Amino acid sequence: MTEPTRMIRAVRRLVEVLLLVVVAVGLTGVIVGRVLPLTGHPVVIVTGGSMEPSIHLGSAAILEVVPADAVRAGDVVSFRTVGQTTFSHRVTRVAYRPDGVWFETKGDANQTIDPVLIPASAMVGRIAFALPGVGYLLSWMTIPLGALFIVLLGLALLLLAWLLDPIEADRAHARPPFASASPVG
Repeated sequence: MTEPTRMIRAVRRLVEVLLLVVVAVGLTGVIVGRVLPLTGHPVVIVTGGSMEPSIHLGSAAILEVVPADAVRAGDVVSFRTVGQTTFSHRVTRVAYRPDGVWFETKGDANQTIDPVLIPASAMVGRIAFALPGVGYLLSWMTIPLGALFIVLLGLALLLLAWLLDPIEADRAHARPPFASASPVG
């Protein structure tokens, strides 16, 4: 196999791997950002470091919707504030009051317990698991330019693979025939 043929095959393999990565990234974004919420599992993007090292900044936290009486101290729960900001902290204590269930919370990276109790009515869900870095992907894919970039990158890689096909085929057909062991007479 000649050096140019090896190089074309290496480029072809690289293009195929990159295309698989783009497809995997796109599918991950669609499944986590669109499909999981449709199945009753809200997704929250972690935009602060208060839960480090348990849950990293930029993670996508997958929630399970549970009743307030299923939440225990030690659970990490996401809450929506009056201003519609969502935050996730660990429950340190569950308080049962005449007006309902309230939670005392604290971020793992914070030194002190949060200054106010949070009503159960503000709870979005309990974090089932978090996917590190996937929150960045989801944030990026929600803007039109980010989604367009992924689509255009995939199309460019498909085009490049398509253009490499005839070059690789021409190289395969241009090989010299094997030399005969017997003289031609």
